[in-house]
Amino acid sequence: TAEEDAKCAKIISESVGYMLRTQEWGAMNRAVLRAENLAWAVRALPSDPAVKTWEMQRRALGDDNWGNWEIEDATIYHGVWLYSLLGYADALREMDGLFQTPEMFYYAQYFLNLMSPAGMIPDFGDAHWEANWPHYLVFFEAAAARYKNPQIKWAATRIARKFVDFAKPNSVGLGYMFM
Repeated sequence: TAEEDAKCAKIISESVGYMLRTQEWGAMNRAVLRAENLAWAVRALPSDPAVKTWEMQRRALGDDNWGNWEIEDATIYHGVWLYSLLGYADALREMDGLFQTPEMFYYAQYFLNLMSPAGMIPDFGDAHWEANWPHYLVFFEAAAARYKNPQIKWAATRIARKFVDFAKPNSVGLGYMFM
């Protein structure tokens, strides 16, 4: 209803305003999370009075991450960064453009080559073993589809077989990630 739309728009607008009270920077997971949120907000509410500010901040944060090397130092953050960059590209309807950057091709090969016999990317940095598998599963699936690469698809399949029980679909969060 119009009332529900207005309520959602208010929640989005106020949430973005609150988020912009502090700053993030650089090619890192928190900054690209903000860029992704801003891209979705701009797409959802193009006539919001603050949309020009949102768009300016989206570009500032997004441009630091798009087609650039990231600065994360732990596997847990790499996965969040890649996943959020995918969401950012999706919000901009630029997924193909993202996968045309050399950095995305590099990271697809890099993480493929890091796959361990245990069926997951090994920890380094302040990571937590196997905690980030959904992010890598989504990244590998997207990369395999864009690059038409069976080895990258193997990595996605390996992670899915290890962690996902498709006979018991009961996780809303996992459903959201897959979407």
